[in-house]
Amino acid sequence: MRNLRAAGGTGELRVGRRVEAFTADELADDEKPSVLRAYLRRWKFEVGVFFDGVDASATDATLRRIAPGYPVFRLR
Repeated sequence: MRNLRAAGGTGELRVGRRVEAFTADELADDEKPSVLRAYLRRWKFEVGVFFDGVDASATDATLRRIAPGYPVFRLR
């Protein structure tokens, strides 16, 4: 989170010798609920403990309430 912000929204994805540059835009808190819901739906078992009881069935209002604590970026 801080590194991507500090880098001005640019970075590189690396897999082996392959490197792909990207730019990223941080989403506003109001844009995060659908992304957080999809993330929790897919990875709840692994990350659920970090969401203090909030899961994929949470309301949009609940997800917006917790959104400031979870950085979400759109990669281009």
